[in-house]
Amino acid sequence: MNQQIIDYLNQNKDNFSQENLVNQLREAGYQESEIQEVIDFVYRIADVPISEPVDAAEHRSEKRKIITGKKVLAIVGVFIFIFISIFIISTLFGYIPVNKELSNNYYYNNFLRQEVYFIIDGNSFEGSVEHMNVDIASFEVFDSLYAKDKNNVYFYNHRIPGADPLTIKRIKPEFTKGELRDAHLAKDKNNVYVGQCVLSDIDFDDIEYVIAKDPFYKDGRFSVIYVKDKNNVYPVWGEEFSNKCSQAIKYADSETFEVLGENRYAKDKQRVYFRNRVVHGADPETFVNFYATYAKDKNGVYCRGEILEIDSKTFMSEFNEDKFSVRQYCPDTSPL
Repeated sequence: MNQQIIDYLNQNKDNFSQENLVNQLREAGYQESEIQEVIDFVYRIADVPISEPVDAAEHRSEKRKIITGKKVLAIVGVFIFIFISIFIISTLFGYIPVNKELSNNYYYNNFLRQEVYFIIDGNSFEGSVEHMNVDIASFEVFDSLYAKDKNNVYFYNHRIPGADPLTIKRIKPEFTKGELRDAHLAKDKNNVYVGQCVLSDIDFDDIEYVIAKDPFYKDGRFSVIYVKDKNNVYPVWGEEFSNKCSQAIKYADSETFEVLGENRYAKDKQRVYFRNRVVHGADPETFVNFYATYAKDKNGVYCRGEILEIDSKTFMSEFNEDKFSVRQYCPDTSPL
C-alpha cells in the first residue's frame, strides 16, 4: 500500500489535495484509523506540507487542553494542600502570640495554651526560646516587654520582685518628634520601675522624661535617657536589667537639666554630666558634644567625660570628621 501512496503523490504532486486523498480512501473502504495511518505516512515522505484531518486535529487539540488543564489543577491543588497543612500544623503545634497587638515576644506553646514562652520578636530559629513559669489562666501582656499573672509581674522573662500585678501599668512619655525607642518604664502602687529595677524616692505624680536621639539608630530614633521629678534626675538608659537602679544624679538641678547631643552628655545651670557623673571642670555655657563621645568647651576637649591632655586649639583646628579615628585619644568611645 505504501508504494501505491507514493505513486499517487508523484502523479498528483502539483495539484495534491488532502481532502481528495481522504475521500478516495473512504470510497475505497478504509476505516478512519487506517486513513489516519496513511496521512501520517504521507506527512513523513511527501514534499508538500500535509496537515491532519480537521476532525482529528481538533480532537488532539482538545485532548491536549484537557491534559494541560488537569496538570495545572493538580499543581495548584498541591500548593493549596501544602499551605493548608502548614497553617494547620503551625496553629495546632506552633507558637501562638499571647497578644499580637501589644507584643511579639510572648507566646503560648500551641492552641491548647498549656505553656508560655518568651521569644524575642517571635524568632524561634535565631533567638532563644525561654520557658516561663507562670499562671496560664491569669497571664496577660500589658506592653511589648511587660507581662503579668495573678502572682507576679515580668519584664522580658524575668520576674520583678515586689511588683504588684493588680496595680502595675506601663507609663509612656508624650512624644511627637519622631520614633521613640521603648523606655520600659512602669509603675504600681509602691514603685516606679525601669525594666526590672526600682527607682527609689521618685515622685509618682511628677515624672518627666528627658529624651535624646538614640546613637545606635542613625535614622532619627529617640530614647528616654533620664527621668526626673521636681527634686532629682535619674539615669534610665541601659538600666533595664540591673538588680538595682542607679541613684539620683548627685548635685543635678532638675529644673534646668537637659541632654546634649546623642551620647549621654547633659548639663544644668551649674554643671556638665556624662551619664550619671559630673564632668569636673567643664563649663556648661560653652560645652558642646561635637562628635561621638567627644566634647569641648572653653577649657579643653573631653572624651567620655574625661578631659584629654592635648592642646585643644590644635586639635580642633586639625579635626576632620572623615579622617578622624575615634579611638586615637579615647580607646573606649561607646556611649554607655
